[in-house]
Parts: sequence; structure tokens; C-alpha cells
Amino acid sequence: MDAIDSVFDPLREFAKDSVRLVKRCHKPDRKALLHVTDSQEGQELVEIFNTEIKERTNLVEASIGLNEFYVQANSVLDDNPMKYP
Repeated sequence: MDAIDSVFDPLREFAKDSVRLVKRCHKPDRKALLHVTDSQEGQELVEIFNTEIKERTNLVEASIGLNEFYVQANSVLDDNPMKYP
């Protein structure tokens, strides 16, 4: 009998703990759910805005780089490096 109890006692404790956990945890109500979704939408907007800023910054940097390349190429072709500062 002790051998059987030693096998089933941990299972009983596990079952009791599981029931307590399920009773303790609850689904969020409407207010909590809306709060979470609002904060996630706000974070998504911030991420979209930051991505847009980074893309525009990269485009500006690329265009500046192309302009510098164009100026350097023209100055080499003209053989007058002082013409384009």
C-alpha cells in the first residue's frame, strides 16, 4: 500500500497544484485587453515612424554620396580640382 501511495501522492499534489493555478489565473477583462492592444498599436506606430525616418535618412545619405561622387568625377574629368569644392 505504501508503494502505491508513493506513486500516487505526487500525482495528487500535481493535480491539486494545477487546479489552484487555473483558479488563480484568469482571462483579462475587456478593459485590460483594450489597454494591451492600445499600447501595442502605439508601439507599432512608433516603429513604423522610426522605420520611415531611417529609410528617408538612408536615401538622403545615398543622394549626398552620389552628389559627392558626381562632383569628384567631374573635377577629375575637367582636370581642374578647384572648380568644384
